[in-house]
Amino acid sequence: MLQARCHVVDGAHGMYLVGNHDGHIYHQDHASTSAEWTLERVSGPGARGRYHIENVEHGKCLVAGDENDGAVYHQYHEDRWNAQWELEPLDNKYFQIRDMKHGMYLVAGDNHDGHIYHQPHHDRMNARWRIERVS
Repeated sequence: MLQARCHVVDGAHGMYLVGNHDGHIYHQDHASTSAEWTLERVSGPGARGRYHIENVEHGKCLVAGDENDGAVYHQYHEDRWNAQWELEPLDNKYFQIRDMKHGMYLVAGDNHDGHIYHQPHHDRMNARWRIERVS
Protein backbone atom coordinates (compact mmCIF):
# COMPACT_ATOMS: atom_id res chain seq x y z
CA MET A 1 0.00 0.00 0.00
CA LEU A 2 2.86 2.37 0.66
CA GLN A 3 4.03 4.64 -2.15
CA ALA A 4 1.95 2.71 -4.69
CA ARG A 5 -0.63 4.71 -6.61
CA CYS A 6 -4.14 3.87 -5.54
CA HIS A 7 -7.76 4.90 -5.80
CA VAL A 8 -9.85 5.46 -2.67
CA VAL A 9 -13.42 4.30 -3.35
CA ASP A 10 -16.41 4.50 -0.97
CA GLY A 11 -18.50 1.42 -0.14
CA ALA A 12 -21.96 2.92 -0.63
CA HIS A 13 -21.73 4.66 -4.00
CA GLY A 14 -18.55 3.22 -5.57
CA MET A 15 -17.30 6.76 -6.25
CA TYR A 16 -13.71 8.01 -6.14
CA LEU A 17 -11.99 10.45 -3.82
CA VAL A 18 -10.67 13.22 -6.10
CA GLY A 19 -8.36 16.12 -5.27
CA ASN A 20 -8.55 19.41 -7.11
CA HIS A 21 -6.25 22.43 -7.44
CA ASP A 22 -8.93 24.59 -5.75
CA GLY A 23 -8.18 23.14 -2.29
CA HIS A 24 -11.27 20.92 -2.14
CA ILE A 25 -11.84 17.17 -2.17
CA TYR A 26 -14.59 15.77 -4.37
CA HIS A 27 -16.46 12.48 -4.67
CA GLN A 28 -16.79 11.58 -8.34
CA ASP A 29 -17.83 8.67 -10.51
CA HIS A 30 -14.73 8.33 -12.63
CA ALA A 31 -11.09 7.66 -12.05
CA SER A 32 -8.67 10.25 -13.37
CA THR A 33 -5.15 11.22 -12.46
CA SER A 34 -6.74 13.56 -9.88
CA ALA A 35 -8.15 10.41 -8.23
CA GLU A 36 -4.73 8.81 -7.71
CA TRP A 37 -3.26 8.87 -4.21
CA THR A 38 -0.25 7.54 -2.34
CA LEU A 39 -0.29 6.46 1.29
CA GLU A 40 2.89 7.72 2.89
CA ARG A 41 3.76 6.51 6.36
CA VAL A 42 4.20 9.23 8.94
CA SER A 43 7.58 8.91 10.62
CA GLY A 44 8.57 9.66 14.18
CA PRO A 45 7.81 8.41 17.68
CA GLY A 46 4.29 7.03 18.07
CA ALA A 47 3.54 7.40 14.34
CA ARG A 48 2.89 3.72 13.69
CA GLY A 49 -0.14 3.15 11.50
CA ARG A 50 -0.54 6.79 10.49
CA TYR A 51 -0.41 8.03 6.92
CA HIS A 52 -0.42 11.15 4.81
CA ILE A 53 -2.83 10.52 1.93
CA GLU A 54 -1.29 12.50 -0.90
CA ASN A 55 -2.77 13.27 -4.29
CA VAL A 56 -0.40 12.23 -7.08
CA GLU A 57 -1.37 14.95 -9.56
CA HIS A 58 -1.36 17.94 -7.20
CA GLY A 59 1.04 16.85 -4.43
CA LYS A 60 -1.46 17.91 -1.76
CA CYS A 61 -2.95 15.75 0.98
CA LEU A 62 -6.25 15.04 2.64
CA VAL A 63 -6.43 17.42 5.60
CA ALA A 64 -9.20 17.81 8.18
CA GLY A 65 -10.00 21.36 9.23
CA ASP A 66 -7.77 23.02 11.81
CA GLU A 67 -10.99 23.31 13.80
CA ASN A 68 -13.49 20.46 13.67
CA ASP A 69 -15.65 22.06 10.97
CA GLY A 70 -16.95 18.91 9.22
CA ALA A 71 -14.92 19.53 6.07
CA VAL A 72 -11.93 17.86 4.42
CA TYR A 73 -9.44 19.95 2.47
CA HIS A 74 -6.75 19.41 -0.15
CA GLN A 75 -3.60 21.03 1.25
CA TYR A 76 0.07 20.42 2.00
CA HIS A 77 0.36 18.34 5.15
CA GLU A 78 3.11 20.35 6.89
CA ASP A 79 3.27 17.50 9.47
CA ARG A 80 0.01 18.65 11.10
CA TRP A 81 -2.03 16.16 13.14
CA ASN A 82 -5.11 16.92 11.05
CA ALA A 83 -3.22 15.70 7.95
CA GLN A 84 -2.41 12.33 9.53
CA TRP A 85 -4.89 9.50 9.00
CA GLU A 86 -5.29 6.04 10.43
CA LEU A 87 -6.74 3.29 8.26
CA GLU A 88 -8.92 1.12 10.49
CA PRO A 89 -9.50 -2.24 8.78
CA LEU A 90 -13.08 -3.51 8.90
CA ASP A 91 -12.59 -6.70 6.89
CA ASN A 92 -10.38 -7.81 4.00
CA LYS A 93 -11.99 -5.23 1.69
CA TYR A 94 -12.89 -2.01 3.57
CA PHE A 95 -11.28 0.55 5.87
CA GLN A 96 -12.55 3.48 7.87
CA ILE A 97 -10.22 6.46 7.57
CA ARG A 98 -9.85 8.52 10.78
CA ASP A 99 -7.88 11.73 11.31
CA MET A 100 -5.51 11.90 14.26
CA LYS A 101 -6.41 15.39 15.49
CA HIS A 102 -10.18 15.24 15.86
CA GLY A 103 -10.80 11.48 15.68
CA MET A 104 -13.42 11.91 12.94
CA TYR A 105 -13.79 9.96 9.71
CA LEU A 106 -13.91 10.49 5.95
CA VAL A 107 -17.55 10.10 4.95
CA ALA A 108 -19.20 10.42 1.55
CA GLY A 109 -22.68 11.96 1.45
CA ASP A 110 -25.55 9.70 2.54
CA ASN A 111 -27.02 10.52 -0.87
CA HIS A 112 -24.35 11.09 -3.48
CA ASP A 113 -23.78 14.86 -3.61
CA GLY A 114 -20.18 14.98 -4.84
CA HIS A 115 -18.74 16.03 -1.47
CA ILE A 116 -16.65 14.41 1.26
CA TYR A 117 -17.37 15.09 4.93
CA HIS A 118 -15.49 14.78 8.22
CA GLN A 119 -17.91 13.13 10.69
CA PRO A 120 -18.51 10.17 13.00
CA HIS A 121 -18.78 7.00 10.90
CA HIS A 122 -22.01 5.61 12.48
CA ASP A 123 -21.20 2.28 10.79
CA ARG A 124 -22.47 3.58 7.43
CA MET A 125 -21.32 2.11 4.12
CA ASN A 126 -20.50 5.63 2.92
CA ALA A 127 -17.85 5.76 5.66
CA ARG A 128 -16.19 2.57 4.40
CA TRP A 129 -13.44 2.85 1.81
CA ARG A 130 -11.62 0.45 -0.50
CA ILE A 131 -8.00 1.11 -1.38
CA GLU A 132 -7.44 -0.08 -4.97
CA ARG A 133 -4.00 -0.15 -6.55
CA VAL A 134 -3.73 1.65 -9.87
CA SER A 135 -2.14 -0.61 -12.47
